Amino acid sequence: TRGVEKSRVQEVGLASRAEISEGLASLRLERPLPLLASPSRQLGDSRTLARSTYALPQIPDIARVLGVLTHAAIAGNLEPHDSERLRYQLILGPYPPDEREVLLFETRVLLEHYARIHPLEGRLKRSKDFAELPFCFEAAGRVWNGILDRLYQTGETWTLEDFKTDAPPPEALPEYLEHYAPQLALYREAVRRAWGFTPGVRLCFLRLEQTVEMPDSLLERAWQKILAGEVSSVLEEGEE
Repeated sequence: TRGVEKSRVQEVGLASRAEISEGLASLRLERPLPLLASPSRQLGDSRTLARSTYALPQIPDIARVLGVLTHAAIAGNLEPHDSERLRYQLILGPYPPDEREVLLFETRVLLEHYARIHPLEGRLKRSKDFAELPFCFEAAGRVWNGILDRLYQTGETWTLEDFKTDAPPPEALPEYLEHYAPQLALYREAVRRAWGFTPGVRLCFLRLEQTVEMPDSLLERAWQKILAGEVSSVLEEGEE
């Protein structure tokens, strides 16, 4: 009797699974899902840019690590004298003590530069100030996701700011702006869609202690190229 009951239960289970499978099949998409893409990976090959004027110490992956530490510190509103609090960041774990000290020193230098670009008293006057804002939207056959470094309001003006730790030579600045334009155009579009306004866009070169306004014409041209599929994609060049 138990064997017959078990057999019937199995038959019912198989029938239920078949119904579920048929139901899911009827709901499947008729087109493939759009590619997931990150704006920071849509810039082409940065090795074609003019060499930075600052030579980093010879530590493995130092540029990326400094970027992570510096962005985390600025997002957390750390002042230069607070940089010691970064010592226990997980990204520093693989490094020996001597290299860790160099990385913390270099990060503190960048924080000092940021504090001179944006003194604390000026930052306190911002009526709204958002750090590390995530976004996600679909455009040009892709789902774009990423993080905005900073979006803040002063008076009636909204500013979108992106921090860079490289140091372009003065004569190569236009080249760097062209290089970063697709990334910043996507960030600006994310704000447009989520907030309903168009912010001014700045690149903040921390190493140079310099902020540069991104021209609207440059950003709009980059956005039109993205819509037309003309921006090179690292995801397409090296699919995983």
